[in-house]
Parts: sequence; structure tokens; C-alpha cells
Amino acid sequence: MPYRAMIMTVITVTLALLVVGLWVRAIAPVLAQARASTQPAATVPHAPVSTVPATQRTAAQSVSSIIRGTMLLSFLLICLMLIVGIFASMREWLRYRALRPMSSTVKKTPYVDAWKIAGERAKAAPLPPEEDSEPPTQTPEK
Repeated sequence: MPYRAMIMTVITVTLALLVVGLWVRAIAPVLAQARASTQPAATVPHAPVSTVPATQRTAAQSVSSIIRGTMLLSFLLICLMLIVGIFASMREWLRYRALRPMSSTVKKTPYVDAWKIAGERAKAAPLPPEEDSEPPTQTPEK
């Protein structure tokens, strides 16, 4: 039933893409914050510059968390594909194994001693000499 396997593959890929889309949507605010903190200011501030509160994350921390999240997601997807591949391989192997006949007795080829047969043929009665069927031709004398 290859159609069922193809449908399951399409569903699996769709779910993986859905998870990636949800993950990208979840980290969009972090990406926006990292982009905003690395851009130069468009105008010169008129108020005194205040220090960044200790609770707010810096751009480097935000980008490093994005990188860690990307690596974790990649690792999980690779593990998922590995597990699915192992299960699919086992399924096909078991299907192939089930189709083969389970005969434990193997019919062996009978032993033939070719040298013995050749020796028996050599010891057999010799064949009578072959006679020429054509009469000897005489060459005309001059």
C-alpha cells in the first residue's frame, strides 16, 4: 500500500512545517528586538540617556537565544527524521521477511564427481576406427 505511506509522509512533512512556522512566529518579537537594538538611532535624543535596566536582555543575549533555539529545533527535527526512518526501514524489512517462505530445510544439490565420470568414460571400450566414406582420388599421370 504505497499510497498510505505517501499520505503519511505528506502529513509528517506538513506537521514539521507547521511546527517550524509556529516557532518562527514565537521568536518574531525577539528578532524584532535584536534588529531594533542594533540599528542606529534615526534622531538625536534630546533627553539624557538612561541606562538599560538590568532586567532587560541585550541584543547579544537575544541573538544567542535565537541561535540556541534554532540549533535545538534542528536537532529535534533530525532526531524525528531518524526515528521515522528507522521505523520505516524496520517495517519494510519485516514486510520483505514475511513474504519469503519460511522453509528451514534447504534442498541441497546432489554431489557429482566429475573426475570419476570422466575416468569411467575413458575406460569404456574404444570406438571402432572410422572408415573414410570417400574413395581415394587418383591423380592423373601425364
